Amino acid sequence: MHVLTLGRAASAAIVVFAGLVGPASAATGTLLSAARPTLPTSVTEIDASEGATATSQIPIPSGITPTEVRGTLRLDDPSATAVVLLGGASVFTGTGKRIYDLDLQVPHGSVSEGQLPITVRYLSGDSADACRTVDAQARLTAIAVTYTGVESTPTSLATFFPVVAPQVNVSVDPGGSDDVLEAALVAVGAISHRYGSPTKVTFNGDAGAAPGTRRIAIAAGPDPVRAAISDDGGVPTLTLTGSGRQLSEAAAYLGAADPVRLLDSVEASGPAVTTTPSPAPLQQTLQHVAGTDQLALSGYGSSQAYVGINQDAFGGPIDSLRLHLPFTNTAVPSGSTAQLDVFFNNHLMWSRDLGAGDGYSVAADFTVNASDLNRSNGLVVRLSATASVGHCLSGPLALPLEVHLSTADATMTASRGFGALSGFQRFPQVLAGSLAVALRSTGADRMTNAAAAAAIISALQQVSSTQLRIHLVTPDAFVNGHDTGLLVGATGTDANALHAPLRLVSNRLLGNANTEYEASNDQPFAALEAIARSDRDVLLLGGWNPGSTSGEMLTSRLTRYLTITGWSGLTDDLVVATLHQQPFTISSGAYVPSAAQLAEHGRAAYWLFLGALVLVLLLGLNYALARRRRRAIAEIVDAQERADAAEAD
Repeated sequence: MHVLTLGRAASAAIVVFAGLVGPASAATGTLLSAARPTLPTSVTEIDASEGATATSQIPIPSGITPTEVRGTLRLDDPSATAVVLLGGASVFTGTGKRIYDLDLQVPHGSVSEGQLPITVRYLSGDSADACRTVDAQARLTAIAVTYTGVESTPTSLATFFPVVAPQVNVSVDPGGSDDVLEAALVAVGAISHRYGSPTKVTFNGDAGAAPGTRRIAIAAGPDPVRAAISDDGGVPTLTLTGSGRQLSEAAAYLGAADPVRLLDSVEASGPAVTTTPSPAPLQQTLQHVAGTDQLALSGYGSSQAYVGINQDAFGGPIDSLRLHLPFTNTAVPSGSTAQLDVFFNNHLMWSRDLGAGDGYSVAADFTVNASDLNRSNGLVVRLSATASVGHCLSGPLALPLEVHLSTADATMTASRGFGALSGFQRFPQVLAGSLAVALRSTGADRMTNAAAAAAIISALQQVSSTQLRIHLVTPDAFVNGHDTGLLVGATGTDANALHAPLRLVSNRLLGNANTEYEASNDQPFAALEAIARSDRDVLLLGGWNPGSTSGEMLTSRLTRYLTITGWSGLTDDLVVATLHQQPFTISSGAYVPSAAQLAEHGRAAYWLFLGALVLVLLLGLNYALARRRRRAIAEIVDAQERADAAEAD
């Protein structure tokens, strides 16, 4: 029996029972035909540049035998030759055409250590009218692997999580306590962090039976926290039972790259891992986000490398970013030209003619200002080169042309600030790695709101660089506090207290140039709002539903929209769902205000008008008094002039 000590002073233990409950059932998946299921895979395309080889590994679950690989092979140069290999064996060679539809049998013994290697080789053609460029490629797209067999139910935590999971369902008992509910939401975030956007993570949903599908059940139980693996109707299931904060800590470990580390320690040896990461520094190396120690560009024509840089990788929002990129290049052959360009979010930040000097090292130093920073940013390094006329050689006869960037020596220095982003694009960086969640509901509505919160958490986590620390708080404490986080099931009073841009009352008009929502006083709607306050940022999910008959449907419609579009698909600061329209995003500045807002602004306008009226009356009175005084002075002067005239006579 293995015991885990969690990374807290008051630690919990997890005991894993590697037992099976019930037989495994036949797996089903997306069908190419009625009897030919295909494996879920994140590999859908393999690209090989001219003269190069590209290989991708397809995970094959235990108990599954791949039978065929299907796809479409496209060649930029029809005179070139493309070779496809499965497990190291050549199964297809094509030349003379641009497009091939493939249906390839998988040779016996092609799977090694649970992986099926698919390799594409692209050999140069004989059309040498111009220098070849690295843009010429062979592309194997729409890859699908058919299979036979039934996935074996895992018997330990080490084999429970597959490399690719099409769906993971997190489930709780409808009457679960706050401890159980918090742990379930933590598990949703952990699994979403583990797999990313290709995996659908649901809360109390129906899990399919495709290979790789998993279920995580969270239940109340005595300490220590226990984990048991079983087979639930053909779906491998991991059940966590426990109570208190320890149950949430155990759920957080599900996002670890190697959750088997949970079992690497015993009670006497202290914590195996910690679920509370140290704050991210404002200065980091590019290697931290690139995931490789070197970027290399080579060849004539155009080649480029891309690195994604998320704001939340720096532990919070930033308003500027300075980059130092040290490059090393080979000598540019005589008569050839080579240019190195650096782009950030499609803006040209730096450029250099590599043949202009004698040195072979150069550094790009530039600063990205707040107006050019996004939630998710893209750094592109591009090498463009042309060979001298008559020297278009390839292979060992060609002089090499390469540029290397050591990501370990490249630095990024950020300055803390909120930048120029607004609405949903301020998330997840404003969370600074921690998400408070409040549910304003009881009974059956509580599970509905928990499912909605899970959908929002999953979408946020899939665009986060690090695993979020999720904790449940009471709605009153959240509304009256200073936590940045999420409130689900918000009331009109909550929206008013949080100064939501769209108040949860009846609306007359809500729309923009593309979408218009006309509402009578009793037409329901649901809305997800991004609220930026001076002390915190809040995500609020609520609605106007006087009939109390369609609130759950509208909430589900909105969260389904979020699941489909992902967080990156959200713009502005409002998402609205109605009974008769598809959900849409809109800026709060683009709609006619609600009756409550009109009332608020009306009161302000009343006092402004009254103040202006008083000012006009005072000015008028002052004018009248001044005019009367001038008249009196004029009469005195006239009388004096008449007296002087009489004395003169």
